[in-house]
Amino acid sequence: MRCIPKYLLIHRAKLYEAENGGFFGAAYEEPTELSFIRIDYSGKINRDGVKGFNDKASGEALLIYDCKNSLPAAVDFRIGQRVVFSGRSFSVSGVKVLYGRSAPHHIEVTLEEIGA
Repeated sequence: MRCIPKYLLIHRAKLYEAENGGFFGAAYEEPTELSFIRIDYSGKINRDGVKGFNDKASGEALLIYDCKNSLPAAVDFRIGQRVVFSGRSFSVSGVKVLYGRSAPHHIEVTLEEIGA
């Protein structure tokens, strides 16, 4: 199976690893700069109230990391990590590794927007 071409991997993002923060919540280490990735964002409005009084905007995204062309190599995605892309913060909520013949081809990371 061929790798995903770099001209399709047009985005950059920062990946933050959560540490144990103790009493005051999670603290984050220095970010890892992801490049040659693709993020497909979809926003939506949830109607929880009557006549739009309690509407909430939320967003989901799919991050695609090619195992050959994306940088840095061999990133370990885990649930609970934070991704910052285009001024928006997302939490990793799912990770799916898709294989070619015998080796990983690409990773699909499901993201949920934080604080929307």
